[in-house]
Amino acid sequence: MKITTFQGESVPELVQKLFPAADAKTRPALEAALRAANPHLQNIDTLPKGTPLVVPDDPSEVAAFARLDPRTAAFERDAAHEIARGRKRAEQAFRVAEEELTVTEDLLKSPDFRAAVREHEDLRKTLDTVTREAGERRKELLAQKRALGLVSNAPRAKARARVQPKSPK
Repeated sequence: MKITTFQGESVPELVQKLFPAADAKTRPALEAALRAANPHLQNIDTLPKGTPLVVPDDPSEVAAFARLDPRTAAFERDAAHEIARGRKRAEQAFRVAEEELTVTEDLLKSPDFRAAVREHEDLRKTLDTVTREAGERRKELLAQKRALGLVSNAPRAKARARVQPKSPK
């Protein structure tokens, strides 16, 4: 698949631009496939200029997709829509969980809280346990987000370089 941007063309003009070798018989299928490849677009005919469009690499694949039973194409569009909705819900749930965890971690790190707990051995042990569990929860959230493709699987490199102030001459 490749990405192009919409520049105000009609769908037939866009198909002609993207697939100049397509004949009159396959153009309607290509138009339908272009619409099917972009289920997030309500009406491709009224898009603003610069809107990104997904275009399959192989026109024969596009035409084959367009020839699918309309119920199958509708199912695929609906499934893509529901997956996108589920992804948004998951992102929101992760955001809430991370915000709650940050509040907990901030409290656990606060000097006043630590000072109050320092005098009681049982509370210190509980603080250590909760701190460890919060760290484990943060790792679990990250692993779950990676598994769902919500963050990169590449390990994050920590920036260690610091800007050294120039010494006056």
